[in-house]
Amino acid sequence: MLPSPLLPLLLLLPWPGLGTWPVPTGLVALVPALLVPVALGRRLGGHSGDSYGACVEWTESLGLLFIAGALRLAAAAG
Repeated sequence: MLPSPLLPLLLLLPWPGLGTWPVPTGLVALVPALLVPVALGRRLGGHSGDSYGACVEWTESLGLLFIAGALRLAAAAG
């Protein structure tokens, strides 16, 4: 079994049957990375250390969720 720090690197490897999917799949996580800080900053009227931490957590969670959804769609289509 691979050491746990190496597991995220598996997303960078080409997967059989998915063609060029790894790069566009990773770009799906860019959407929450751009939208979450803007939305939270507007809702709170600015940012503080706590809101920056919340942005990191929300962005990571939504990014992983979007990547999982994109990979599931790619596997179903291919």
